Amino acid sequence: MLAAPQHLPGTLVTCTAEGAAVQFFVTNARDPIQACHLRGEFFEVEELRLLAPHIPPGAVIADIGANIGNHAMYFDRVAQARRVVLFEANPDAATHLRLHGRLNRCTSWDDSFLGLALSAGPGRMARHLPDPDNLGGAQFQPDPAGAVRCIAGDAALAGQRMDLIKIDVEGGEMAVLTGLAATIATWQPVLFIELCTPHWPGFNAWLDAQSYRVVDSYERYPGLPNLLVKPA
Repeated sequence: MLAAPQHLPGTLVTCTAEGAAVQFFVTNARDPIQACHLRGEFFEVEELRLLAPHIPPGAVIADIGANIGNHAMYFDRVAQARRVVLFEANPDAATHLRLHGRLNRCTSWDDSFLGLALSAGPGRMARHLPDPDNLGGAQFQPDPAGAVRCIAGDAALAGQRMDLIKIDVEGGEMAVLTGLAATIATWQPVLFIELCTPHWPGFNAWLDAQSYRVVDSYERYPGLPNLLVKPA
């Protein structure tokens, strides 16, 4: 087992879900996800259990907004996914994500796209972090001078089968869906999306256009439901 890097002070903890034990490295006990890990728990375990029955054996999954790897670790260890393609544009979160993959020897993880943001198409984006104690709250907004390059998901996943796409991008979900149009039309994956409620009208129009429907949901935070969405 790898040791935590000496330049990143923190605490190595073990968390268990459905009998699977994994290690996470906690550097900020005030961060909502890391606080769960410090207690030995996975974050959003209720949402993960809601989703688990809809993940087929040997699934290929895109985790868009993977943050530090909480959901991706569940996909690897509990759902036993064959491949998990990671997307995380926040460099601070990506550092944790890479470490967690090495600590737990996640052979299913594909971290080729870390550092890129997904949107409707190519461009640049700037990071905005409203709360420094919440890595998962990082927002990426279009900015020609932004430090982060963005691409469409179709460009990253071209021709690759997708069984599940999880999207948690703090308000950018409609642009991400636009950039995944070909992938979704071809493979008809299950979707698990955190939706900002001002986007409901546009999302309902998207559901109708794509012949998808919401089959379940879990609203942990008011105005931010996680939606389980499947082809109608």
